[in-house]
Amino acid sequence: MSSTDNDSDSMEFFEINNSDVSHERLDGEVIVISLAEGLYYSFSGSAADVWWLVQEGYSPDGMVEVLSEVFELPSNDVHELGIDKFIEQALDRGLISRVEQRNVSPKPIPHDYARGIWIPPSFTEFTDLKDLILVDPIHDTTTLGWPMIRDE
Repeated sequence: MSSTDNDSDSMEFFEINNSDVSHERLDGEVIVISLAEGLYYSFSGSAADVWWLVQEGYSPDGMVEVLSEVFELPSNDVHELGIDKFIEQALDRGLISRVEQRNVSPKPIPHDYARGIWIPPSFTEFTDLKDLILVDPIHDTTTLGWPMIRDE
């Protein structure tokens, strides 16, 4: 099932909050930066793949179908797989938002790491660079520029 299917009114779709979030995938890991909160996150393995599927416009049920092609899934239930929990956590942090429908042409999951048995998606949150991420590079820095922060 892809994001363009209209078979069910109960399907939910999500999109990345691109105005407040920057993200990059490399070798099965996605680094996500919340520019609004000054936090960054590491998504690896199944979390990187679920993030990719959100980016490509899949509903959670559609995600299960795609993930079953690359993982050994113990179930086809979004709740049992932990996909709904992962999505709720990303929603709570403002990384993604709900949308009514996505009209995109989904791309396959990148083949950038070895997959096997399903491990529920989770991520690590980092706060150590919050002050630097939240700096206004024009108004809050010295004449030397970022990351040299002006004294208050």
